[in-house]
Order: sequence, then structure tokens, then C-alpha cells
Amino acid sequence: RAEVGTEPKRKWWFGLFSDADATAREYAKAHGLRAHDIMSRTVIWPKHGWLATNRAAGLQVAAYGSYYRVGHPETGPFTAVLASTVALGAPVIRVWAGQQGSASADDAYWDTVVQDSVQIAELAATAGIPVAYEFHRNTLTDSCVAAHQLLTRTGHPNLFTYWQPPWHATVAQNLAGLAQL
Repeated sequence: RAEVGTEPKRKWWFGLFSDADATAREYAKAHGLRAHDIMSRTVIWPKHGWLATNRAAGLQVAAYGSYYRVGHPETGPFTAVLASTVALGAPVIRVWAGQQGSASADDAYWDTVVQDSVQIAELAATAGIPVAYEFHRNTLTDSCVAAHQLLTRTGHPNLFTYWQPPWHATVAQNLAGLAQL
């Protein structure tokens, strides 16, 4: 139905009450696909020449949004992330500050993430590419206080953090958090 434009259109407000999983299931159902046909854990490369075509159109790569989890070597070698970033010409690499929230992480876990952070920052610096943590729950950058603590503990000039306003915070709280970072 999607191919011929006859799929049912949802009201805009419906999205306020549905979760992302329900929306994804609805999309898959409307398009006659299964979820694993839409998303996969394997890397899918775009067609040859897409980067040159996009650059010719004036589009630029803003960042390489990797899913490298600092302190977790099972997420793959950082050297591969760096190589992809260089190949794309991306000016920054996004990484995730572990996979534990700051409140539940013990000192040993913090030390592991700090040590790996410094190592990847050094590697990326050799290519002139800064590394930025994703600001996200269930990581060591799940709050402005935690992100500031991680940046202070690493003390590396090639490490930064992204920031996004927590949905539950007030404007004043968000401004204070930004000032802290």
C-alpha cells in the first residue's frame, strides 16, 4: 500500500501516545516487511560513488556517529572506526561512554572507560579528528555532572561531549548544565 500511496495516514497527535517500538512495527507492517528486513546488525554499504555524488551536491558529512562503546572492546576495534571516519571525511567521531549509568558504575568501571577514552583520543588525534561522547542515559555521560566528571578525569584535549536537553529538565536546569560543561 505504501508503494501506491494508499497506506492509512495517522494523525499527528498519535505519535505523542505511541512508543518507538510500536511505530517501527507499524511501519514494517505497512510496508510488507519484517523488522529484520529494515534494520540489521551487519554493516550495509551504500552504492559506490555516493559520497562523491553527495559532495558534488554540496552535502557534507557532519560527524561519524559510531556505536563504539568506550571500555568495551567487544564493540569492535577503534582503529576500524577511525578508518571509517577518515574515509568519510567526517570532522568528528561520536562514541558512547560505556554502557552503564554513572550512578551504578564503580570506580573500576570509571577507570576502564577513562583509560580507553585516553587511548582512542590519542589515536584520533594522530588523524586530526576529535572524539565526542554521546550524551545519553545508561552511559557515563548521562548527566552534565557525570559528563563533566568524565571529561575532567580524562583530561585529554581531544575529548569532548555532545549535549542534548534532558526531556525532564527545565530551561533553567538545561542552561545551568550547559554552563557546567
